[in-house]
Amino acid sequence: MNRLMEASRNIANKNGLGKRKAEISPKKGDTKKRSALGDLTNAAKKEAAIAAGKVKDGLSKAEKAVGGRMTRARSKSLLPQPEVTVAQPVPADVVSKENTRVSRTKSISKKVASSKAHSSPAKDRKHRPSKVSKENDGSSSDDDTESSLYKTAVSTPNICESVENLNLKNDKLTVELKSKFPDGVTDFDAETINDPFQVGLYAEDIFAYYKRRELRFSVKKYLERQTELNRNMRAILVDWMVEVQESFELNHETLYLAVKIVDLFLGKVQVKRDKLQLVGTTALYISAKYDERCPPLIDDFCYICDDAYPQQDVLRMEARILKVLEFDIGMPLSYRFLRRYARCAKLEMETLTLARFLLETCLMDYDLIDARDSMIAGAVLMLALIMKGVEDPWNATLTYYSGYTSTELKDLTTRVLAYVSTTQTHLKTIRSKYSHKVFYEVAKIPLPKEIKL
Repeated sequence: MNRLMEASRNIANKNGLGKRKAEISPKKGDTKKRSALGDLTNAAKKEAAIAAGKVKDGLSKAEKAVGGRMTRARSKSLLPQPEVTVAQPVPADVVSKENTRVSRTKSISKKVASSKAHSSPAKDRKHRPSKVSKENDGSSSDDDTESSLYKTAVSTPNICESVENLNLKNDKLTVELKSKFPDGVTDFDAETINDPFQVGLYAEDIFAYYKRRELRFSVKKYLERQTELNRNMRAILVDWMVEVQESFELNHETLYLAVKIVDLFLGKVQVKRDKLQLVGTTALYISAKYDERCPPLIDDFCYICDDAYPQQDVLRMEARILKVLEFDIGMPLSYRFLRRYARCAKLEMETLTLARFLLETCLMDYDLIDARDSMIAGAVLMLALIMKGVEDPWNATLTYYSGYTSTELKDLTTRVLAYVSTTQTHLKTIRSKYSHKVFYEVAKIPLPKEIKL
C-alpha cells in the first residue's frame, strides 16, 4: 500500500499535479513579514534610538552599511551609471510663500496645544508637567508641540482611580440590590454571577420579559369552533407527541413549544380530523428547528407518521402555521419558568423531576390551556413540594421569584391535582416515562387527597 501511494505521488509530481499549496509557495527567506504591530514597535525603537543619539540622520548603522556596500558595488559594476539630475534653484517668492505657510501651521498647532493644556483638568496636567510648562513659557520646540497632541499605542493610562470608582459603584449597586430583597430571600443571581450558563446578570430581566410576553401568546378555548375535534383527540395527539420527543431524544423545550404551536394554530384555523396528526408533526418539526442543535430531518418526521403524509404536505403545513402565527414562535414556556423557580429555591433534582411529571401530564388537559405559563409552573411545583412532605411548600423565596403567593396558586393547584388523579388509563406514555429510574420513578409517588396550606 505504501509503494502504491508513493508511486501515485511520483506520477502526480511528474505531471505537475498533487503539490500542496505550501510546497509551491515562496520560501520564508524570500518573503518579508509585515504586521501593523511590528511596524509600530520598529518605529518606537527607531525614535528611541534617535533620541538617545545612537542613530543620526534617521539611519541606523546597518542601513548606512548597506548603503555603503550598494554604493561601492555600483561604482565597481560595468553597468552604466545612472544620470544625476541637478536640482534647479527655487525662486525667492516661492520660498517666502512656503516659509509663511509653515510658520502659520506651526503657530496654529501651538495654539491648539496651549488651549488643550489650559482646558484640561489639573489631574491631566500632572502627567505632563514638562511639556505644558514649556508651551506656556513659549520655549518649546515644534516637535514637542506636535507630539503633545498625540498618544502612542504603547502608553499606559492611569486606571487605578477608574477601577476604584468602579468598585465603589459596584458596592453601592450591591447594597441597593440587597435592600430590595425581603427577609429570608437570597440573591440567587448574584451567587451565580460567575457562571456563564446561569446568565445571572440578565436572568431577572429575561423572566420579567417572559411574563410580559406570555400575555401575547395566551390560548383561548377553541374546541367550540372545531367541528371535527374534541378534547380526547387533543389528549391523544399530545400523548403521541411526547412519545416522538422521547424517541428522537428531543429537548423538553421542543415538546412544550410544539404543543403551544398546536393550540395557537387550532385557535385560529379549523382543522379536519385526518389532518390533526399532520399539524402535530409539523409543529414538532418547527420547534425542533427552533430549539434543537441538530434537529431531525423531515424524512424522520414523515417516517414517524407511518408515511401518512408526504414531504410536500409537511412543508405546506409548515408555511401555513408560520404565516398564521406571523412567524413569531419565541414563546414563553411553562417549563422554563419551572426550572427558574426550582433553581432559585435550590430544590433537589428529584423534586424538580416530580414537578416536571405533573407539568407534562397537564399538557394533555384541555381545561388548563388558558392558564398562564408562569402560574401553572408555580402550581405544579407547589403540588410537588406538598407531595414531598415539605412543611412550608411555598416560602418567601418562591413567592419573590415567581411573583405569586400560595393563596393565588391554591385554586390552580387543586385543578392540577384533580386532573392528574383522573388521567385516562389508555394514555400511559408520560406515566411510563417518569416511572423509569432515570426520572427517579416519580410517577409512583402517591398523590395527596387535598391541598392543605
